[in-house]
Amino acid sequence: MSTTYQTIDQLLPWFRERSRTFGWDAIMALDRDQSNHVLTQEYIKRFGTGDYVQPISQVTEGTGNFQQLVGYRFDKPRVSFEAASLDDGRINVTLRAVGGTYLLWTGVSLNTAALTRIDKIDPFAGHTYTATSELKDNPLQLHDRQVVLDLKDGQDPKLDSTEFPAEQTVTGQFILEQFKAMSDSQTRFELSRLRYNDNDLIQPESLRIRTQAAPGAKLATSTNSGDGAVLVFVAMKGGSVGTLPTEGSSDWRYLLDPASHSALLVIANKFLLNSIAGQGMRSLQRINGANGTRDAFEPHVDKVGEFYRVGMQDEAWWQSEGVEDQEAGFNVSWVIIAFPFNVQGASDRWLLGQLEFHVTGDVLQMKWAGQTFQFKANIRENGALRGIVSGKSSFDYSTPFRMTIEGSTISFQPELAPVQVPSVDHSLTPEQWNAFKAAFASRVEDIRRSTASAFTGALANVNTAHLSNLLFSSDVPLALKGAKMPGDLIIYGDISPELTSFTLTPSEVSVMVGGNHTFTWSGNIKPTFTLEWADGEGSDLGSIDANGKYTAPATLAAPRDFVRVRVVAKAGSATSYALLTVAARGINANPLVQIVRPGATAQPLRGAALGGGKVSWQSSLGATFTEQADGSFTYTPPASFEGNVAVDEITASNGGHSTKCYVVNIQTELFTLYIDRAGSDLGKRQIKVVLPSAIARAPDEYGWSVIAGGGSITASDWEDMTYQAPATGSLPFALIELLEEVRGRKSYGYALIPQPVELLALPA
Repeated sequence: MSTTYQTIDQLLPWFRERSRTFGWDAIMALDRDQSNHVLTQEYIKRFGTGDYVQPISQVTEGTGNFQQLVGYRFDKPRVSFEAASLDDGRINVTLRAVGGTYLLWTGVSLNTAALTRIDKIDPFAGHTYTATSELKDNPLQLHDRQVVLDLKDGQDPKLDSTEFPAEQTVTGQFILEQFKAMSDSQTRFELSRLRYNDNDLIQPESLRIRTQAAPGAKLATSTNSGDGAVLVFVAMKGGSVGTLPTEGSSDWRYLLDPASHSALLVIANKFLLNSIAGQGMRSLQRINGANGTRDAFEPHVDKVGEFYRVGMQDEAWWQSEGVEDQEAGFNVSWVIIAFPFNVQGASDRWLLGQLEFHVTGDVLQMKWAGQTFQFKANIRENGALRGIVSGKSSFDYSTPFRMTIEGSTISFQPELAPVQVPSVDHSLTPEQWNAFKAAFASRVEDIRRSTASAFTGALANVNTAHLSNLLFSSDVPLALKGAKMPGDLIIYGDISPELTSFTLTPSEVSVMVGGNHTFTWSGNIKPTFTLEWADGEGSDLGSIDANGKYTAPATLAAPRDFVRVRVVAKAGSATSYALLTVAARGINANPLVQIVRPGATAQPLRGAALGGGKVSWQSSLGATFTEQADGSFTYTPPASFEGNVAVDEITASNGGHSTKCYVVNIQTELFTLYIDRAGSDLGKRQIKVVLPSAIARAPDEYGWSVIAGGGSITASDWEDMTYQAPATGSLPFALIELLEEVRGRKSYGYALIPQPVELLALPA
């Protein structure tokens, strides 16, 4: 395997040695980084209102915990190819949570548990689900001419709902199980659609994908660390599935060169000849109808050296009778003109003539030659027979088909040499002879052109988009630069310059209503900007000026918390897309609410501000915050506070935006209070709170109270009570306290209840 990049000219000697498709009908090599960029651009270009996964409302058991998702909603999956080896290529799948609530519980069952944390999910600070798929397991499938990704195929799933890797894995696996339980229509996403016709040469039927590191890119110190290629191995409809190269194989090269081409397609020599030549030979009968072949034109493939040629399977000929031509006042009446196409018979020897295709010197050569060319013609003038011309001559009407490139299509056009009229004995006058020669040349030219057209139909439309659409949905996914035919057909160029030659930065932005963001871009051409709804509606998309400054609308149409706007920037023939999330509020902080019990530490606070600015934190109790390497902040409670419990109202700020989150600090706690969901009546907003284990003696005194959040309590005894939640709480939670005082000693228990209380409902 080469350790340096190689240009097309440097790769050609290797391609001349033998076919390099490993038995597949075609292969495709694409620059990995540019492929990932185009996939992101196409994701934004196609993003629409329907591109969300069905909301999830389920509960899963974590590490001693229950994690509950309520109306948890993901947007459409993003995919990207990961740098890997030929042996274990992977594709990354990312889904962004855009709405819902996350609840973390501890307890003995789903019905009886203590709530410890509430997260509010939104599109700019939500959780992210990630999974990978091994490309060797063929996670991208062809289905009804669509290339689809199925979320059910994910491996190593994670949901970054907590800072604990074990819980991320458990919840990720839970999400994956939810996907597996959904219908295919909910989990299968179209990445691209194939648009070939039934008579097209390129009709992919199955594929395998690998990734390959660029030469030297595996070394972290190399300048191209991380560079690589995406390799797609393709079997056409009714074609062959081959083997795959392995890491370190001496039979494989790195097929791309950043300085010359970011895409390379290889169409197998055998597939090309058999499909094109074979299709043309079989169609000769259809072209000539009743005056055509006596026997079937069936292609015969045999190997010459390391490549193939295609000829006729059995003896066959093409005959025309009884046709009259008028030329220079003379009627030339043909009795018979026959062209033998006899190629290879059962005795494995060449017969009287040949019709054969092979590749030579970047040319697809049709060899049509033989020993016999029979003709006979009657020359008449004013109805009287003036002479007879008949002859038998060898012939050679071999024709090269040369390649041309137009858009995404490689065309092969025949170069027809002038017709040579054989010299035969005759008794015609010079005028009659010239009339015959003109008629003869015209007749042979017609036959040659009709024969060539049988092959031109397939050769004129080798559309490479039908291959590159396996990954990209663009109409013109590749800009072709050239083609060579050392044996296999080698086509090279660049990945969609219309989507890669300039880019907006960043490609995804979040802005608050009334806020703004100014895009930057690569390249020297100043783009023009337009806006489109990607997910939303209304009269106000916001505005964007000539310098790329976007200003969001002042309000959103109720009840939307956010809308999505697509920015379309054009510079010449190139286009770049960006996806704007316009949110009703400008900052997010999670956990929204959490309880910190004696001896425990608070879970890290994570804030996200529109525009990506840094979030500052301020505690109502004087707590301190320490930034960590991952951008989160540890919370250190105040050294002391009045009472046994204190609700710290924390303000997260960025610029003129702020939001609240809460930490419930508890100094001592004897009782574990559980919410009894089975005993609650959520329709009446009545919540049952209980102690799951009895205590041997009754207390001298107890009391239930609402510490925060409003509402009222009805208690029949000290072991259970009913909380009546308000229709609209003043806080996103309520905190209930049980105080027991026995002989002057006070003991406490606490219950956290979410607002609105409908979040407590378990899925059916």
